[in-house]
Amino acid sequence: MMAQKIALAVVTNEQGEILLTQRKKNTHLAGLWEFPGGKLDQGESFKQALRRELAEEIGITLASCRKLINFKYNYPDRQLHLQVFQLSTQQHEVTLKEHQAAQWLQQTQLSSVALPAANQIILNALRMPDIYAIADHDVFASALLDQVEQQLKAGIRLLQYRVHGHASATIITSGRAIKALCDRYGATMVLNSEWRYWDEIEPHGVHIKSADLARMQQTPAVDLAYRVISASCHTLQQAELINSLDIAAVLVGPVQITLTHPQQRPVGWIGFSKLCAHINRPVYAIGGCRAHDVATAQVYGGHGIAAIRGVMQ
Repeated sequence: MMAQKIALAVVTNEQGEILLTQRKKNTHLAGLWEFPGGKLDQGESFKQALRRELAEEIGITLASCRKLINFKYNYPDRQLHLQVFQLSTQQHEVTLKEHQAAQWLQQTQLSSVALPAANQIILNALRMPDIYAIADHDVFASALLDQVEQQLKAGIRLLQYRVHGHASATIITSGRAIKALCDRYGATMVLNSEWRYWDEIEPHGVHIKSADLARMQQTPAVDLAYRVISASCHTLQQAELINSLDIAAVLVGPVQITLTHPQQRPVGWIGFSKLCAHINRPVYAIGGCRAHDVATAQVYGGHGIAAIRGVMQ
């Protein structure tokens, strides 16, 4: 079955509200709310199709936009290949031309609206920040908590605590302190792989290594005591497995040579891009990345960057 290509837009107004339009009667998923956009015509690129659809549907001219996520989704009767962009506009510029209705909602309200199942992947991407900070216990040692709080004050809202090979008491004490800081600043705290400390630390979720993906596949989701927020991915086989699992985001790399893993051969931005094309989740570039690399990661199909030194110092 050949995937039907569709370009969609997350259109935001000056109040930060997001536009939803209602699908017409007698169409696939009629009556549900959706992000504006539509199918590609023969020979069109995703951005060309989006420009045409936005003009036809809501009367706005596409000036600039950024890619949010690219993914495939299977319905029982069809396969879709969706590329989603983000753009801003003035609300008064929007004029309904083809839809039954439209509404502007805050991002927090979107989950309460009847949307097509594929749009849940878009909602997840909207919730994920473009920088994923990693607080490595060994890298920051006694400065760990100071570094964490510094970045939380600067706006970091997704932070992973990476720790291996330390005494249980050290892991639990540091983990609890980081969780308390994340709670104070409204950030999501992720624990790297140390599942056995879930009850003691109570993180918001865990990160799993690529080697543990098969283990997760063998464990029914209802039996998991924890939420898996992110996973590492190095191969196309792992990418396909991730797409079948309840994982919010993916880390791909190392993109460049790193101080923490100097022996690993970097995949480069081209290798990063090739894996991104097969992953139906927000993808973070990791390995030698810094905050200023967010735009580069997005050009190559990613959502943003994950970093230890590039973000935490």
